[in-house]
Amino acid sequence: MALTFQERRTTQDVDVVINGHEDRVRILRAADRIRLEFNLPPDWINEKAKDAGFLVVGAFATLDRFKTLAFGNLRLVVPSLLHMTAMNLAALRSQADRDDVVVLLKQLRAQGMDQASVLAHVGGMMPMAKQDTARYDLEDLWEFIDESV
Repeated sequence: MALTFQERRTTQDVDVVINGHEDRVRILRAADRIRLEFNLPPDWINEKAKDAGFLVVGAFATLDRFKTLAFGNLRLVVPSLLHMTAMNLAALRSQADRDDVVVLLKQLRAQGMDQASVLAHVGGMMPMAKQDTARYDLEDLWEFIDESV
């Protein structure tokens, strides 16, 4: 969220997909040093998104839905605004998650999308079991944005 949409982060973790055991060990060691230096919680690196069905293995090969950011040897593949909205709606658990979805929905609205078109685009990007709840949450958050304007 912070790197792609220039918004302050509202959730307390970073969702990651790490390929390969050696990379995983090296990255998690570095993350632990960062955690200690910045007093972050032990679970600030979150590898659960792939296991929850929000990311499809191999999906990063279709980079039309993703943006790649490079920082030296570090390559970050960031989901598109619509994909990130779908993942966040499907995983909605806390007020911080709701705050993130509001930021994303405001971005989509600024691009001229209405509630129905957002739902039409993001519905197919999430697990079927999450779609009804996500539709309800989208309607609720859309109303919240309308009321706060």
